[in-house]
Amino acid sequence: MPVTTQHRQYSAVSAKWKRCRDAYSGSDAVKDAGEAYLPRLGDQTDPEYKAYKTRALWYGATKRTVQGLSGAVMRKEPAITLKNEELKQDLENVTLTGVSLSAFAKTVIEETLQVGRCGVLCDMADDAAIPASERRPYWSFYAAEAIKNWHTEIRGGVPVLVKVVLCEESEQQKGAGEFEYECKPQYRVLRINEQGNYEVQVYTKAAGAEATKEGEWIPGPVTIPQRRGAPLKYIPFVFINPTSVTPDVEDPPLIDLVDVNLSHYLTSADLEHGRHFCGLPTVWATGIPAGTTMKVGSSVVLTASDPLAKFGILEFTGQGLGALEKGLESKEKQMAVLGARLLEQQKSAVESNDTIVTRTAGERSILQSLCQTISQALTQVLRWHADWKGDTVDDEMVIALNQDFVNAEMPTDLLLALLQAVQSGQISWETFYHNLEKGELTRPGVDAEAEKKLIDE
Repeated sequence: MPVTTQHRQYSAVSAKWKRCRDAYSGSDAVKDAGEAYLPRLGDQTDPEYKAYKTRALWYGATKRTVQGLSGAVMRKEPAITLKNEELKQDLENVTLTGVSLSAFAKTVIEETLQVGRCGVLCDMADDAAIPASERRPYWSFYAAEAIKNWHTEIRGGVPVLVKVVLCEESEQQKGAGEFEYECKPQYRVLRINEQGNYEVQVYTKAAGAEATKEGEWIPGPVTIPQRRGAPLKYIPFVFINPTSVTPDVEDPPLIDLVDVNLSHYLTSADLEHGRHFCGLPTVWATGIPAGTTMKVGSSVVLTASDPLAKFGILEFTGQGLGALEKGLESKEKQMAVLGARLLEQQKSAVESNDTIVTRTAGERSILQSLCQTISQALTQVLRWHADWKGDTVDDEMVIALNQDFVNAEMPTDLLLALLQAVQSGQISWETFYHNLEKGELTRPGVDAEAEKKLIDE
């Protein structure tokens, strides 16, 4: 089988990814897909169908929801627990192309919200122009569609990732032209070899071949990345899904909203089609010789020699289009609810204190779960980065995304009560300051210890 072979889970969910991508991209992408999202009406000709599709209105709920939810997460910078100052500098440019950790995290959040999947590879710079002592790890982002295949094996009772196939694009100069470039596909294969070492091999397309069969992709040399002169024993690639960092594919978290968004588009097309044909009044006349051409307008007088001739205007009446309008409103409300449910935590009308404690102890919204998963993934990549660089790795090395999605400033009466409690010794300074942080009354990046030191000074 060729290197282009797709994992069975990839093939099963790729159609959902396509719907999510098109819905996020908006009107042009949806309309370019033609009958995939908007079937023809009866025997519509091509010009009739084109006009039908042009009149349809796309409601950009999917993109606004993704942007709104990612904005809610990123309204506070990711919290980074790190002792190594040099490593902190690396996080200002995790990709070696100027992308900071914060910007990288935002991309991961939006991607996971859109299609429910992406991946991050930790790699080591191998530019020969850079002295070996100055080379450092960097992070590469891979969209869901680029993660073509993967395989795990049970080793020692634990599933171990032993192979990942990633599709990439390599920009190369086209012909002899100085300013012409083209993107050529290539496949990067990450694997654990028979010796248990991590190795990388890149396959490029054979010149003039369709590259769909075995032998039409040319394997490049195998490279074995080194850490302090020794090969890695793991693949430094992490899968990111809405609720896990396992290779298994999960449904996009917004797929229900996307499907309602596409249904809304269908209803909009029918409504605009009906308005077009029924909304404009039509003049009618009887008792006029066949073939008579007449003008209609406020500056024109209509005359007829036949005393029984009649003139009139047909206007649309009834509730036919009203049902379509109500359908649009209903679907817009559904999309609002589906988007909001990524934030909300459902609560019953009346609960005892014990019930509230029990429920909230384990309850997390979908967006909170997604943030926890991404935090876990980015923390793993950070630890790989530190390990590959030769720094000490410990459990305190953590990246945590914000999970306080709503700006809820502390009420004055609560602030006064907390102040009295700390003054009377009923709570500690640390507890007091923790509540100030939750109420967003502290300065970013200043913890309780630093604030106390400033007060003492």
